[in-house]
Amino acid sequence: MNRALVATALTLASTAAFAAAGNTANTTANATATILKPIAISKTTDMQFGNVLWGGAAAGTLAMTAAPSSGALTLTPDGANVTASYGTQTAATFQVGGTKNKTFTVALAPATLTLAAADATTLTVTGLKFVESTTATAAQATGGQGTLNATSGTVNGVSVSGQDTLYVFGTLNVPVTATESAYSTGTGAGTPMTVTVTYN
Repeated sequence: MNRALVATALTLASTAAFAAAGNTANTTANATATILKPIAISKTTDMQFGNVLWGGAAAGTLAMTAAPSSGALTLTPDGANVTASYGTQTAATFQVGGTKNKTFTVALAPATLTLAAADATTLTVTGLKFVESTTATAAQATGGQGTLNATSGTVNGVSVSGQDTLYVFGTLNVPVTATESAYSTGTGAGTPMTVTVTYN
């Protein structure tokens, strides 16, 4: 009986020794992290088409465009029903800030802005696009991309190491139902614009 126990013990011991001597391998992996300034955006100016001269016989349009880099405006009336515009005219202008050299996407919403008058009549702005100050990229629609330069400072209360200026514009549509009045996205049924910026 003792011999059987000793034999069993020796067998278990040799099995354990064999298992402990099995094949092993290892490798290493790195951990990484990149610290960014939070992305921020603030409005500088609203979109203003100025005083629009409209004959009233049929619908008309006034197209606004802004030049890449400078944001210099061009306003083009249809010439038949909207004949001219004057006064204060600006693209909607936004300052974006975050970490320098980072790229970001821009989303403009809604696709159609509604400007309302006190008498409940409305105009619309369609074809929203933007250009930016850091590049000479042609006008981009929603989903376009921008790049932050190396200008430090503060945007909307956030400390930033890079900035960019966005100029947003579109086409004013004057329906035959328009009246002599002041129109705004902030009046009655008006729908203001939302600009969303997201790091890539």
